[in-house]
Amino acid sequence: MGTTRSQLLIQTIANAANTITLQAIAILSLSPSDYGMFSFLFIGYAWFLSISYSVLSEPWARARHELGTPGPWRDYASVAIVLSLASALPVAAMSMFVDDIVTGLVMSLATALAVYRAAARFRAAVDGKHLKVWLPDALGTVAMITLWLGLSVIISPVLAVAVAWLAASAVAATTSLTPGSIDVRAVPRWWKNHSRRIRVLFSDSLLQDLSTVLMPLVLAPIMGLASFGVYRALFSTAMPVRLLLTPLRPAIGNRPLTFFAAPRTAATVFGTSVGIGAITAFGMWVVSETLLDPGTTLAVLGADFAVAVGIFIAANGAATFYYFVARTHLSGRELMVARVEQLIGIGVGPIAGFALWGLPGAVWGVVFANAVHAVVLPIIVFAAKRPDARRPT
Repeated sequence: MGTTRSQLLIQTIANAANTITLQAIAILSLSPSDYGMFSFLFIGYAWFLSISYSVLSEPWARARHELGTPGPWRDYASVAIVLSLASALPVAAMSMFVDDIVTGLVMSLATALAVYRAAARFRAAVDGKHLKVWLPDALGTVAMITLWLGLSVIISPVLAVAVAWLAASAVAATTSLTPGSIDVRAVPRWWKNHSRRIRVLFSDSLLQDLSTVLMPLVLAPIMGLASFGVYRALFSTAMPVRLLLTPLRPAIGNRPLTFFAAPRTAATVFGTSVGIGAITAFGMWVVSETLLDPGTTLAVLGADFAVAVGIFIAANGAATFYYFVARTHLSGRELMVARVEQLIGIGVGPIAGFALWGLPGAVWGVVFANAVHAVVLPIIVFAAKRPDARRPT
């Protein structure tokens, strides 16, 4: 059964509200140093979410598109469980490098549950199981807000955020599609059936992860947690736009590449992205100057880097949309070209900027790199335009 526009809207709002709430609680309540620690540990979740998409969800979506059959849920769920359990390990290891090991361990458990939820949500969305897509997100958001409000006056601010995320992830995971029985033979069987697709997607993700995971891990000890917190907060401001686009990933595979390369589509994507970026920049400046506690991370970011935030959000919105298109429709070679370009920019921009100009240099360096990528990636999509969405890998 297909998903109607109203159902897709509900799913999008529920998913965006869930993750935006977590980021909003953190960026509004934590000091730059606490937010730096939270962001440092959150990188582990972002890494395994990327792995999950490359190894599980998107290879399955490509196979479903190519073969016309969804394949057994049991195999999909078994691989999802293995990935979720594995995802807790790097976050637990990263907690050894911060002063608050309890927060790190709580976030490692939250990561495992959130990775499973993301995989189950993707499957439910493609299969048209509307209730299993939006309801777990909504219930998780309610649990997160409720627990954070109760704990924020009792325990440390960063631990309160971590526990709230754990509660939200637990509620969302347990109300998602349930795994049922687990088949340990599913992992090698999955690799046998999907290895060709996994190689294409994982090689692209590996390059992406070098920029989104390795670069922050390199910068964190160099910058210190306080500056790193402000730097990573820049990425969090773009989270709402990315989250609004993320539920569209299953639908993107059902559209031909010619649709996304059409001038009308490109004008809509870029116009919307620029408009959102401009509104956000102005709003952040006003709020940081009038309403926020000047010691919070968002207040520091808005007061010093409002224009940078606006440009970053606009570029990130357009690039994210065309990245989702590329992941579904482009060949491995085309994906590699786009990813190498981004890796060079993300690697050189903030590191060179920080070396020359400290925190402002790092911020403007990554803004410039993302703006370039937002132009290059659509050009690659336009050049690859073909009548059929089904592309060789």
